[in-house]
Amino acid sequence: MLPATSPTLPPAFPIPSRLPGAVLLCVGVALLAAPPQGARAQALEEIAERDLTGAQFGVGVGVTHMGELGALEAFGVQAWESGEPLTPDRVFPFAQFTEVLVGMTLGALDAGEILDLDAALSGYLPDVSSDLGSITFRQLLTHTAGLDNAELPPGQDWSGALERLNERALFTEPGRIYSVSRYSYPLAVWAMETVIGMPFADIVQVSILDPLGLTGSTFDLDKARAMGLTPGRTISQDIASPTIPVEPQATRDGLPVFFTTAPDLLTLMETWLDGGVRGSTPQTVMPDEVPGREPGGAV
Repeated sequence: MLPATSPTLPPAFPIPSRLPGAVLLCVGVALLAAPPQGARAQALEEIAERDLTGAQFGVGVGVTHMGELGALEAFGVQAWESGEPLTPDRVFPFAQFTEVLVGMTLGALDAGEILDLDAALSGYLPDVSSDLGSITFRQLLTHTAGLDNAELPPGQDWSGALERLNERALFTEPGRIYSVSRYSYPLAVWAMETVIGMPFADIVQVSILDPLGLTGSTFDLDKARAMGLTPGRTISQDIASPTIPVEPQATRDGLPVFFTTAPDLLTLMETWLDGGVRGSTPQTVMPDEVPGREPGGAV
């Protein structure tokens, strides 16, 4: 829980991030046009049946419009070895969406004036070196912080790597160019956790998942398994077995892996596009007068 003197968390607001796919996909589509009906719904079903049925992987496909679920289907199998059909309520690992949630949460904290996206990190991490301290959250979220993308030293975990970051990790002045760094989002999360005094997964739970009623999503691998985690697969070089199973991970690239269902992902994506969410926080319920932000204010 937050200490009594800590500020409450504001409503979540999304900041765009990458949404790359994977071999095992949970696809959520938020459409602003009319929801699929009649011929449109039939066409969607025919495309999925033609292209996805019989595949060695599973795909959840959904369409939502103005908060209403227009279509939700599952195709393929949960695991190639068992041949068990995939169902729409199965849980998928979606590590890439963690970055979206990082942006949503930081945007909410900025909107609530708990932190400033354009303030130097030195204001939140007093022990950080002076050069790194000049970086802002906005620069981390947009990969313009000037950080390199070097591999972690052998035998070093992410916690140790972040604590040891110094000016040598900078290859250019912050804010000058766009260059993806594996350290940007983990450093943003580390600073966020320092400000709030809670693990990132707990911040997301109380400020985004709980208010939206998303019971099919979690950062807890054991809980995801208990809810029916779908085994992931990746491409192999063996023609006889084109895909191979992937052991699920609790973290990847310094961030917790997000596990979710197709219905939950649809709600999250539509909320992300629609400008945020108001709801419960660790201490109270946010009043209606707490300002939100228009999507045009996103980074």
